[in-house]
Amino acid sequence: MTFHSSDSGKALRTAMAMRQVTNVELAKHIGVNAEQVSRLRRQSDMKFSRVQMIVDLLDMSLEEFDQLGR
Repeated sequence: MTFHSSDSGKALRTAMAMRQVTNVELAKHIGVNAEQVSRLRRQSDMKFSRVQMIVDLLDMSLEEFDQLGR
């Protein structure tokens, strides 16, 4: 299942900046390398399961995350 907000990458970039989370920290939490996080930050959509892991780390709801991409 894919999570579609207006722009998931934009939401991720904004949320990471708000919570002061680095690519390396996020990568460790979701089980990928920092380069993959960099790619995720440029994507317009991403897997729903991945978004759930991200919002857990960033301590926000899916709705809050979605709003950041608009």
